[in-house]
Amino acid sequence: MATTTDILTKLIEKSRDGKIAWRETSSKQKFLTMLGETGISISLDATTDVYELQILDTHGRVIESMSARYAPYGILPSRVRQLMNNLKELHGIARRSALKVDSTLEELASRLDAIV
Repeated sequence: MATTTDILTKLIEKSRDGKIAWRETSSKQKFLTMLGETGISISLDATTDVYELQILDTHGRVIESMSARYAPYGILPSRVRQLMNNLKELHGIARRSALKVDSTLEELASRLDAIV
């Protein structure tokens, strides 16, 4: 049986490979993708530094979630630190995908190179 941690690991892997397209939501730091009829969101609450992954059913109800507060310093159990780092990484990948950061930077670099 797959766990939420298994899903998170696969999401990072597939997102890193560009196989999952993320999109913006009305919330500034929340990104969404659809896999079949299942929605997946990754968000950052900037006031609390909490990253949250939510898995949504066809009606938009949260059927599973996981979250971790970003704490780069201090002593944390290794599994908590790993979860925190994984959620942070997925959020970063989703943000870059949704905002088309890489293609925008490439276009900007080309325009700058064309200036004589």
